[in-house]
Amino acid sequence: MPTTTLPPSEIMPFSLIRYWRTSLADTALGKGRLGSSDCDKLLEINGGALREGALEENIIAKVFKNQGPKVQEMEVNIWPLIFAFQKKHGTATSGKLPEYVAPIVSAATINREGQIRPSKAVIARDLLTPLSNDAFEIGDIKQLDDFLTTSPLALPPEESDHAQIWDNYKNYCKDLLSKVTDNWPDRTVDYLRCEHGLLEVVKNNAMSHHIIKLYDNILENSPVTPL
Repeated sequence: MPTTTLPPSEIMPFSLIRYWRTSLADTALGKGRLGSSDCDKLLEINGGALREGALEENIIAKVFKNQGPKVQEMEVNIWPLIFAFQKKHGTATSGKLPEYVAPIVSAATINREGQIRPSKAVIARDLLTPLSNDAFEIGDIKQLDDFLTTSPLALPPEESDHAQIWDNYKNYCKDLLSKVTDNWPDRTVDYLRCEHGLLEVVKNNAMSHHIIKLYDNILENSPVTPL
């Protein structure tokens, strides 16, 4: 049976749309290679907050700064694991290795009591191949896609005990890091675990969300258009 081959002019637009969609979605996976200046722009979560999944009062106040009493939850990104490059005799990194590596980034909400409710956890995109250059990496994007497909984050209902929700999340993060990065960091890597994590309040990202939905609709329905 003969096959019909579409001319490049009909194939290329959808290839570009798929590329644009992937690139925009990748930016939502966060940044995992950090310098001191990056860390200074984020809020620090201490070890106790990471163990309990609840922020201390001074951080809660910063998260809800300038928010009225009607706002009961805030969307945030959190980096629960921070690894610092181990300096040798006071010497910093050579430039090829990041000063800090924050492999896991999670979307979450925080309520007025400071409880962190994660909704998503991934490995930061800038730590996964393919990359645009020979940059520092700890895994592959396909490994992440396979893991998220077969092992999505499943948490107990919101009314469940918060300690149980947070324990499930911490175990999920351990599994995610182990499976996608092959247990990074191993003994051959000069990075040490820090006691703190990092947090940022999410700015309005509705624009990119709607653009991704538009791309998905075009790719699914393949409308015939002049452009």
